Amino acid sequence: MTDKIYYKRLLIFFSLILFSCSGEKPGTTESNQDTIKPDTELTGVSEKSNPGNNPGQPGFNLKYRRDYPPLESKTAFIQWRLERIDEKEKLLTWRWDRAEQVILRKDITHKRVLEAFLRTPREVFARRYNESRAYEDAALGLSYGQTISGPHMVSRTTNELNPDFEHKVLEIGTGSGYQSAMFAQLSNHVYTIEIIEPLAEETAALQESMTRDFPEYLNIKHRIADGYYGWPEYAPFDRIAVTCGIDHIPPPLLEQLAPDGIMLIPVGPPNGQTMLKVTKTVNEDGSVTINREDVYKGSYYPVFVPFVNKDGIRHSVKQDMPDK
Repeated sequence: MTDKIYYKRLLIFFSLILFSCSGEKPGTTESNQDTIKPDTELTGVSEKSNPGNNPGQPGFNLKYRRDYPPLESKTAFIQWRLERIDEKEKLLTWRWDRAEQVILRKDITHKRVLEAFLRTPREVFARRYNESRAYEDAALGLSYGQTISGPHMVSRTTNELNPDFEHKVLEIGTGSGYQSAMFAQLSNHVYTIEIIEPLAEETAALQESMTRDFPEYLNIKHRIADGYYGWPEYAPFDRIAVTCGIDHIPPPLLEQLAPDGIMLIPVGPPNGQTMLKVTKTVNEDGSVTINREDVYKGSYYPVFVPFVNKDGIRHSVKQDMPDK
């Protein structure tokens, strides 16, 4: 069996699983072989908000969005997108093809995360000089010695956190703006911190310039600061994503994580970190339980740019907690 035939059969198999989970019968559309669906039961999102946690009104309320990308075929998706936003058909094709790959690798298993991936123009955040490589399965270099993480990593991070509309999401390391743009497709409350001032200003301006076509980006709040200390004014956060490597979990971030909150953070030495999924539970007696899980279960140790302070010194147990 050729790889191409095997690949198409896998996609058909995923589609059948989707219909069995939803109770629908598979249709006879012209391009079932181009269908992209996660291979687990698709999870929805509650329409209920949590006004106590997020009293502020978003600039664009995702809860009232009713226009969703078609997932039945590549052709339908590209046509839907071109009718709404001025994008290049070639890049939309690459985006769809990369979406198929992240699904096959199980980096995306939630329908709403898949939709966020398809809505987000990675090529813009990769910057014009990386446009032709935007959908390669690799991290790409940016100015100021930074990188934009590969689409598989951003997909996995978004999928593991999968924030609800009213979850408050904190990102440490704005970088290119791609990850916060993905979060803004899922949550009305996205907070992002970048320590490199010119990069922070560049990315904030880029996202602001896109709000006519992407009003969701109005819900992203930017800050130039050392992310090690979080953003106390807006804490607690239901979800925290750290996009730089460190040898420990910063205590301020753990403190600012809400009860039942989830943090994703790459922890380990500079040559490869463990992507930890950290959950925080507050017990009935007031005690706190912290659970840590290796997202990749020992099969992958990504390398992130270092988590540094304002002087460019790498955060570490020795640097930040000398008494430990």
